[in-house]
Amino acid sequence: ADDGTWLACIACDETFAPFEAVRYTCDECDGLLEVRYDDPPTFDEFGSGASSDGPDRGVWRYREGLPFDLGVTLPEGDTPLHRVPRIEEAVGVDVLRIKHEGMNPTGSF
Repeated sequence: ADDGTWLACIACDETFAPFEAVRYTCDECDGLLEVRYDDPPTFDEFGSGASSDGPDRGVWRYREGLPFDLGVTLPEGDTPLHRVPRIEEAVGVDVLRIKHEGMNPTGSF
């Protein structure tokens, strides 16, 4: 893209302009897409945002290292943990919890 940001398939390396169409997977092979940058941010640019403290959640807590001025966010993150008694019994543990990432509104899982 003109701003040095594009999407690339992690399976076949096909590339796409990020805002020409809404796309969640590769048009060629249905693989997952990742964002790539001409000039990727360095670790130092992420600041102290790696903490879960503060008002920003999810990827926006790393906003210092992202090439966007404003973030659009849904209520992503903080997905629930569920106990799974049958699996606890089957594997012989007292407590086992699984994270339900399918409740994220992003369509990524």
